[in-house]
Amino acid sequence: MKKRWFVTMGTAIVGATFAIVPGTDAAATNNSGTMEVIANGFRNDNGHAYVRVYRRHDKITDPPWRSIRMPIVSKEAHFKVPDLAYDAYALVVHHDENDNGRIEHNLLGLPAEPLGFSNGFTLGVFSGMPTFEKLRVVFTEKSRPLRVTVR
Repeated sequence: MKKRWFVTMGTAIVGATFAIVPGTDAAATNNSGTMEVIANGFRNDNGHAYVRVYRRHDKITDPPWRSIRMPIVSKEAHFKVPDLAYDAYALVVHHDENDNGRIEHNLLGLPAEPLGFSNGFTLGVFSGMPTFEKLRVVFTEKSRPLRVTVR
């Protein structure tokens, strides 16, 4: 009988099944959770809101590592980012008012749709461009919901 190799996401599994059972050491060493993000400050409920998640060494102006789309209700959007390793991240919340899935820019190249940033960062003349370090927040198992104001 031939051995069969199954390759999933870069991990080779050779005819074995693994399970994490609550109460075992494997379950106790879970190093991930669900990050909750509450975004407010939206001008209206039109379109959708996106939370864009960036990891260390990601450029904030590049496509995000993860993106989640949610409706805006009463000028707020609530996000849950599941299966997120406890680590540092940078977040950008985008109000996609015209629902086209991307951030619109004006003739000067500045964002034409409202944005919000983690770590209280505000886009302005003196703040410069957003970077991972400027937006950096640390996500741990004791983290509370992160609040981001969209402007």
